[in-house]
Amino acid sequence: MKKKKWKFKKNNKGFTMVEVLAAVVIMGLLVGIAIISVSAILDKAEKNHYETQQKNMIMATQSYVQDNRNILPKEIGGSKIVMLSELQNRKYIGDVLDRSKLSCSNGTLDEGGSYVEIFRYSKDGYSYRPYLKCRNYETGKEEYGGEGPTISLTLTRNYDNPSFSYEITDTEGKIISYSYVIYKHGVLVRDSGSVSVSRVGSLPKKEVSLKDLVPGEFKIIFTSTNMYGKVSTKTIEGVIEDNDGPTCGDIYPVYTEWQKTPELTVNVGCSDNSGSGCAREIFSETFRYDTDTAFIEISDNLGNKTACEVGVYIDNTPPTKPVINNPYENTWINKSYTINVTSNDATSGIAYYEYRFPNSRDAAEREWMIYDGSRRGENVVKGEYTFETTKFVQERGEYVEIRACDNIGNCSESAKSMIKIDKTAPTCSISRNLNSPSGLNNWYVTEVEMNMNVSNLAGAVATAVASPISYELSTKTTPSYSGMNLNAVQADTSKSGVQYNGYVMDEAGNKGTCVDTLGVYLVDVTPPSCTVTKSNTYKTSGVTATFSCSDSSSGVATCASSQSGLKSTYTTSITDKAGNVGECKASISTQTQYRKNYCTQYNRGSSCSCATYSSWSCSTSTIRSDATPSSYTYEYSKRSC
Repeated sequence: MKKKKWKFKKNNKGFTMVEVLAAVVIMGLLVGIAIISVSAILDKAEKNHYETQQKNMIMATQSYVQDNRNILPKEIGGSKIVMLSELQNRKYIGDVLDRSKLSCSNGTLDEGGSYVEIFRYSKDGYSYRPYLKCRNYETGKEEYGGEGPTISLTLTRNYDNPSFSYEITDTEGKIISYSYVIYKHGVLVRDSGSVSVSRVGSLPKKEVSLKDLVPGEFKIIFTSTNMYGKVSTKTIEGVIEDNDGPTCGDIYPVYTEWQKTPELTVNVGCSDNSGSGCAREIFSETFRYDTDTAFIEISDNLGNKTACEVGVYIDNTPPTKPVINNPYENTWINKSYTINVTSNDATSGIAYYEYRFPNSRDAAEREWMIYDGSRRGENVVKGEYTFETTKFVQERGEYVEIRACDNIGNCSESAKSMIKIDKTAPTCSISRNLNSPSGLNNWYVTEVEMNMNVSNLAGAVATAVASPISYELSTKTTPSYSGMNLNAVQADTSKSGVQYNGYVMDEAGNKGTCVDTLGVYLVDVTPPSCTVTKSNTYKTSGVTATFSCSDSSSGVATCASSQSGLKSTYTTSITDKAGNVGECKASISTQTQYRKNYCTQYNRGSSCSCATYSSWSCSTSTIRSDATPSSYTYEYSKRSC
């Protein structure tokens, strides 16, 4: 039987183009998703980093406020700036770093430095709004209160049911108050006053009726403030009027100049020839409020009304008390600078600003003076006016009072700001209680006391005041200006072989230095010392004491090397190079003295024994010192027969 052979067909077919493209697309999608995810994580980490830095600035400011309550805003609605550099200088916070470990800006306010703004929104309520500026980051307006609450206004012009509605939201800063004013034909007819709110995120829509005010041309200004002091204002305008009213006639008298007067009466004629006729021929109204123009309503016999504009020009109210923005309020500084002043006059407008220094020693400065450049001439318009003062150049430490005056001469209540300028540097000098060395070889043998005397000079002008100073007396060659003393004079016990320097700085930043003009000097108040060693073998001539002298300051000048003899106490005087005298003393308590017999013999040998030769004549004549008195070696001499 013939076997069947199986043949397998080889398939060399690869991936199709569609399959390859699908794989590439899928891989691209996966890579894109991964990139987006990583980017989102990095963005979130960066955001968390700067949020943490800003929270640390807030906590540092709160700690600083606990220790310095006087820096809090004094009035509700007021604010104070605490610079990051101030917090760092006073050790309430360390370095504030960006994501690259570089220090964020801690310069002055003019330099755009980081800071925390404290806002007082109630009697006991304060908010803290940080501003952080780093190389690649800056706190945005949308953070910490944003640009203020969002206000929505709607005017309903229905003559039979006129009204306006408002709605407020604020998700970032929380609403603390709102107010609105209504002007009819440019005259203030309603003021809600400030309405307090307990830090809510939104106020629901509310409607305010205008039924008792129509007809007329209306302007409604609505303002709201959040807990960070951010204020939003929105205005809506419109006319609500019956077009079938009568026609305004002659107006008399006609007022075109501002005046101070308790009241004015204006008359308006009425014409309604094609209608039902005027209710009266003449309509009169007496005005007792401040305004330039006003409206007198005339009506026909059917009750249709027309508002007629008349000139009044009454202004009995001074401008608002100025708000002063002093970047260096109550802070000593050594340069000239300006401040901004803002006031508001809703009637005749602010014409100029005046200033004075009520406590100045210069009588002329105690009188009111008009600020150069503040006069507005024919450009006076009602409303808010912000003025940048001329520079405060003169050295002083006192309050300036500023007030605003309107076009008719009403002047506001004055506001005051503390100006502290000190451009004169303090001086110092260093002295010693002993100018000349009290010992030998230019050495002092008594302690030398260094004294630093400080002169805190005021400038030459009559108003100049010296700012408080701090100082340091040290051996450092360069000043640190940190941790300096606050007293006027410092004393220090000298350190041998060093040069003393003095550094002084006032609170305005003026610096001075001084140096001990006598230079480096040497002090040695300790006498020299020594040690004593004695020989161990007793000899007929006695014990030898050896002296070893030392002095750790100026060094040994004179010192005996040794003494010998039969003594119980060995004493010598030593001096150092500065002239200090010391004494070296030692007692030899183990030495014993013995009397020896000098035996004489005749025609005998070189030695003898007294016990054996008792008949020999012996004499006791010399004191001998031996270690063993019972055994002698006799010295002898011949005697004559």
